Amino acid sequence: MYLDYFISSTSTIENIKLNKYDQYYYEQLITSFLSNTNSNIYIANGNLSRVEKIKYIADNKLVKKQLYVCAADIYNNAYETNYKKDTTPNCSECIKCKRTIITLDLLGKLEQYSTLFDFNKYQKYKDSLYVEVLANYEKNHFYKDIYELMIETNPKTPNKYRNKVVIYKIKIKLSQIKVLRKIYSLLKKK
Repeated sequence: MYLDYFISSTSTIENIKLNKYDQYYYEQLITSFLSNTNSNIYIANGNLSRVEKIKYIADNKLVKKQLYVCAADIYNNAYETNYKKDTTPNCSECIKCKRTIITLDLLGKLEQYSTLFDFNKYQKYKDSLYVEVLANYEKNHFYKDIYELMIETNPKTPNKYRNKVVIYKIKIKLSQIKVLRKIYSLLKKK
């Protein structure tokens, strides 16, 4: 039996580079090494970003019934998180679910996925997710695509969250200062 497997790439082809911390940049280089004599592994649509892929598949009837992006099991085991799939196949809390939900929402397609994502969970963190995207899009490749979609679908969105983004960034800086103070005090004791 000979099989071909197509996996969705994390990155687009033009972003390929070696980076020891993030497979996002090099998975397209190593995928062929996963193939063997019985199967081939291919990157599907390596020229499309995650947002573009969701746009591409969002209206497909089968996708509306079976879309599964959740990484809760991986995160719960590796990082001791407690993401739960209470009522839907996707936990709606892990970062992969959040990025997919916000993209579907910005595309106006979220309601079509009501059996796959927990909308109550999303409504609880929706504003904070918007703020997180707006505060971090310049340094986070996933958020950059979502930010561009925000601007494309509703250019006024960033203005609505401007003050919250400033507060978010201040809180991040303050938490970094607290960590540095703690390290300093520990070093000082030695």
